[in-house]
Amino acid sequence: MQNFRMESESGPSPTNRDRSGFRIALLVREINALVNATITEELASSGLTLPQITAMRLLSHSGGLTMSELGREMNASPSTIAGIVDRLEAAGIVARRRDEEDRRVVHVGFTEMGSSKAVKARSVVDGCFAKAFCAIGDSELSRIEAGLDAIVHSLRGPGCADASPKE
Repeated sequence: MQNFRMESESGPSPTNRDRSGFRIALLVREINALVNATITEELASSGLTLPQITAMRLLSHSGGLTMSELGREMNASPSTIAGIVDRLEAAGIVARRRDEEDRRVVHVGFTEMGSSKAVKARSVVDGCFAKAFCAIGDSELSRIEAGLDAIVHSLRGPGCADASPKE
C-alpha cells in the first residue's frame, strides 16, 4: 500500500491567493458549463450545436468575419472553424466569399435566411443570460465583469516579473 504524505509534509501550503485563483478557475468553468447547458437545451429544437451558435453570435455582433478572425474569436483551429462553417453553410445559414484583393482570405456572412435565424437564436441566448444573472444586481455584475477582465488581461499579458504573492 502506498503512503500519502500529509499536506504539511509535501511542501509549502497553498496561499490564500493560490486557493482563490484555483477557486475562481473552477467557478468560471462551472458557470460556463451551466450557461452552455441552458443555451443548448433552449436551442435543441433548432438543430444547431453550441459551437455553431457561438459562431453565429460572433458573426451577428460583428456583421461578418473572415475565417481567421472567427477562429481567433472562438479560440479554435482552422480545421474546426472550417467544419463549423461547412455545416452552417450546408444549412443555408452562412455563405463564404473570397476576398477580391487577397484570394487566401475568406469572408463569412449570413444569408438572408441565416440573418433571420441569427435574430431568433440571439433572442434565445440573450434570454438565457438574463435568466442566469437575474439575481445579481447591475453594479455587482459590473464588478464581476471588471474582475474577470483583469484576470484575462493578466493571463494574456507578459506575465508578472515577480510571481510571488502580493501582500
